[in-house]
Amino acid sequence: MKKNLSEIILGILLILSVLIQGVLTAFPFSLIFLVVGSYFWEERIFPFALGLGLFLDFLLGDHLGIQAMVFLGVSFLTLAVKKKILGKEKLKLPYD
Repeated sequence: MKKNLSEIILGILLILSVLIQGVLTAFPFSLIFLVVGSYFWEERIFPFALGLGLFLDFLLGDHLGIQAMVFLGVSFLTLAVKKKILGKEKLKLPYD
């Protein structure tokens, strides 16, 4: 139950951050919460990143898909860095 409640709270924070960024300010609140969300939710964040990116594009009046691609890329990079550094895989450096 505690894990489910934390996911609900983080989801609400993501939606509110997109609304705040789309209506009030240009500071990337949603990108910060997306990085935190992708760290904890791992692969489950990708549909949320796509949907929130499309919703933010709609609010900002941009071309649909621009923010969605950025959000998906940032989520993927956060997940890749987490798995490389904190995962069981050894981080391979170029000179190893």
